[in-house]
Amino acid sequence: MVKYALLLILTFICVIVFISSLSDLNYKHLSEINKNKTNFCFAVVGDSRDNPEVFDKIINSVNRDENVSFTIILGDFVNNGNPVNFLWFIFHSSKFKKPWLTVVGNHELLFGSKFFYESFFGKSYYAFSSGKSYFIILDVSKEKEGMDSKQKQWLINELNKSSNFKHRFVFFHIPLHDPRFGNETQGHSLKNREDIEYLLHAFKMYNVSFIFTSHIHGYFNGSWNGIPYVITGGGGAPLHGEGNNYFYHWIKFCIDKEKTYFDVIKIQS
Repeated sequence: MVKYALLLILTFICVIVFISSLSDLNYKHLSEINKNKTNFCFAVVGDSRDNPEVFDKIINSVNRDENVSFTIILGDFVNNGNPVNFLWFIFHSSKFKKPWLTVVGNHELLFGSKFFYESFFGKSYYAFSSGKSYFIILDVSKEKEGMDSKQKQWLINELNKSSNFKHRFVFFHIPLHDPRFGNETQGHSLKNREDIEYLLHAFKMYNVSFIFTSHIHGYFNGSWNGIPYVITGGGGAPLHGEGNNYFYHWIKFCIDKEKTYFDVIKIQS
């Protein structure tokens, strides 16, 4: 009886140690990124939930590209924020050969608010630099609520820091507008007009180079207030329609000296 009790205690300790090793994953992966490179590429993929077969193909495609330094996953990578789903996703994403980072989406909040997301990945908004580029990851995970005042002030502070960099990239889950509805608070986009105007003004004032979002399960690109954007939600979740904008894919974005460019890498389902 004592032997079984000791075994149970040891098992419990091992589980605790294992789970604690899976905390602050975004920050751990950031430490693996070569910050000194000025010319490099990164991958962006969004909405990979519900289809591990497609997500596997995307991982393999990214791994085959030696020029990709890291991957940013734009939210909705689990169906809901149950810790078991997060553990499965972490195990699955360990197949990436290069560092990977996450953005929080609305589906990550469907079980236990942000508690479990932050338990595994750390704070839901953060920033880092690499070479002459500055990367800002925001928590825009709720259509109606947008961002709180604390995050808005943090954003302005980070945009100030980014002024010393050649390129400024911003990543968040829910787009400012749904391109299928024009510049209105309709469709699959933010509904808080005050937050939309605030973000557009801040991005324009600090000359943001590019905006990356997902949430819409397809591919769209254009500009908001003169700032180019990509909506990339083709990571595996059910596609939102038929036609040229709806296919599985990831984005390869490259910084080459003073230029930036991107390619859409299609994936056959």
